[in-house]
Amino acid sequence: EEFHDLSEPHYAYQARVKYQKLLSKLKEHRKEPMTLLNAGRFQEIKYKAVPGTCLKLCTPIFMKNDRDRFQAFLDAAKKKVGLAKAGALQPHELMRTAMVAK
Repeated sequence: EEFHDLSEPHYAYQARVKYQKLLSKLKEHRKEPMTLLNAGRFQEIKYKAVPGTCLKLCTPIFMKNDRDRFQAFLDAAKKKVGLAKAGALQPHELMRTAMVAK
């Protein structure tokens, strides 16, 4: 109904815009790490819930902007208290990245 009078290219554009807005709301609700990171809201990031690959890629950013909390998370992960979600990432890869970022 709302896209009734649009041509196909305009319809596709409007549908894509609407879809992106919906995804943004969903990511905000789920507290997606990249959404919080891009907004500079590091204190809201729950490192135990961050996927391993994201941890590996963003370790330098976390160390620069949220060093104390991220270092505490890494120390706990070393002791296996709060393990990272690392389905596709091996523990030595995460630790190597963290050591390089120091």
